[in-house]
Amino acid sequence: MLGVYAYPSYSAVTFEEEAHYGRTVFCRYFDEHRIELNLPVESLVFPEYVVHCCKHSEAVYMSITYRRYEKVNFQVPIMDRTGMSMLSAIRGIEEYKLSLCLSPIFGSETKWLLLVEMFEHYKLQGVEHFYLYIQSIDDYSRKMSFFL
Repeated sequence: MLGVYAYPSYSAVTFEEEAHYGRTVFCRYFDEHRIELNLPVESLVFPEYVVHCCKHSEAVYMSITYRRYEKVNFQVPIMDRTGMSMLSAIRGIEEYKLSLCLSPIFGSETKWLLLVEMFEHYKLQGVEHFYLYIQSIDDYSRKMSFFL
């Protein structure tokens, strides 16, 4: 699993495994102590790489399993995407007007120049925040990504 995003009426779980389009999965909800809440909820992988789950108001972590009572190997924290974070709610403003989620970048060669040029291009178009998925990257490119 890559991430879990909570919206006003549902949660979206994204992952990187291929060929699961239309497969039945089970949404698993956990509290802040990583104790499972209620029974797993059945859902489908749709579209590719995404599972839409019911929103659980007490859930802090989530996981996806392929069987209802399968052992959960890892849990991912739920990211609030309802529009405002706690700090933004106090200030009364939204965090970002425009953000961009970049697809995974593969290969072992250095990526720092590609990242810098891409970020500069999108910042000129008004993008305020970037979401990056980094599984493996060279040290210099990783350092550059923290400054962008």
